[in-house]
Formats: sequence, structure tokens, C-alpha cells
Amino acid sequence: MKMRTLLFGLLVVVLGLAPAKAQTGGPDYKAALRAYVKKMAAYSTPPKSGHYYLHLGIETEYNPALGKPATQVEVKMQLADGKVFCESGYVAAYIDREDAFTVVHPQKAIYRSKGGKTALALQNTQSVAVLQDSLLRTSRVIGSRNVTVGGKSVQEITVEPRESVRKATKISTIRFYYDPVAEQLARVVNTYAAGHQVQRETITYHAIDFGNKRNLDRTALDRVMGGNGKLLPAYKNYTLIDNRQ
Repeated sequence: MKMRTLLFGLLVVVLGLAPAKAQTGGPDYKAALRAYVKKMAAYSTPPKSGHYYLHLGIETEYNPALGKPATQVEVKMQLADGKVFCESGYVAAYIDREDAFTVVHPQKAIYRSKGGKTALALQNTQSVAVLQDSLLRTSRVIGSRNVTVGGKSVQEITVEPRESVRKATKISTIRFYYDPVAEQLARVVNTYAAGHQVQRETITYHAIDFGNKRNLDRTALDRVMGGNGKLLPAYKNYTLIDNRQ
């Protein structure tokens, strides 16, 4: 998977999918989640000063027939004006207007390419919000209840995407865990169709901070290379592949 696809996918996850219809006689979950999507749309691009910070935990459980153990990864993202920094135990990306570095730890490889439009496209979540707002009109709520996640009382809302989305993504249901006090998602669980290699994917939101005032002064180049033009000591024995041509 290309880093740009991965990062864009993470932004989609952050915004979440909203249902189209609340259960009869029950709370209007549609209104709450749709309001959340609109709230996210307000943060379409990072401010000129400060940055956005996202910390996600992603657990992937595979089809038992594969005999493959579940994987867990922590993802931390920083988005500033013209910059996107993303780190995990497997892959990291440092992108700004000048450079784009993708660090693949298992391969001990670092890929360098041009930045610019890539950084600007990734930091703009407006298109994602539009996508989610269109999806919410055709999904439906098939279950809801109050549960406890991380010691907090949240609303568990199970959504069935429309048929075309189910066929395209192989996701049969999505469970949202929405914190009405904090007005943000605590967790999202995607359950895949029978026979798919992935059985279930759980995304837990450890932190979503749109008010961090600290500027990201370091460049993408600074995160990977030193002033001598060589890779930083943290990347000893890594291979640099330059794809800027």
C-alpha cells in the first residue's frame, strides 16, 4: 500500500461513517454522528501556527483459517501547514512542501520523493468529510446501546453500509463508540464479510488534538537526514532510495 493511500485511509477512519436513520423511538444517533462529521470538516486544513495531533491504535484480526495472529500498531500523526508527519512501528512518513520521505522499517529502506502537492493533499480533510457526509445518507443503524470503553460511558452504534459500499470494501458492519460528553469517537470496529482475509479491524482513538499550539519547526529533511547530508544515526544500516527524478 502506498503511504499516501495509508495516510488518506487513516484520515477517513478519523472522520468515521455516520448512519442515515436512528432507531424508531430511540436517541437520534444520526444527528450526533453527522454533527461530528461536520465538526471534523471545520478542521479541513491545519492552521498557519500550531498543528493537529492524532494518536491511533489499530488492531487487525485475521480470518481463523489463515492461522495468522492478530497485529497491533500504534500510529501517531502530526499535521501542520504544509507538513504531514506519520509514525508507526512499521512505516513512517515525513512530508512537507520540499520533500517526502517514507521509512519502511522491516526493509530498512527509506524512499525519498518530491513533497509539495502530496503534503497539501494529505493535510486537507475537507474532501474526506464530503465523502462521509454522502455515505451517511444511505447507511442505516441496525443496533445501539450504552457501553463502557476505557472507563467512560459511550454510545455503541452499529451501522450497516449500503450494498455498494459493502461490495467495494467487504465491510459488513461498522460499530462506532461515540463519547457524547467529549463529542468525539472513542473507537471504531470494522467487521468484514465471511471469507475475507481480515475478520475484524479495531481503531482506538487515544488522542485527537486540534488545538496544539506548538509549531512543527523541523522539516521533513531534518527528520531523516543530518546537516552532513547523511542519514541520522537512528537509520544506521538503512538504504536511501532517491525517487525525485
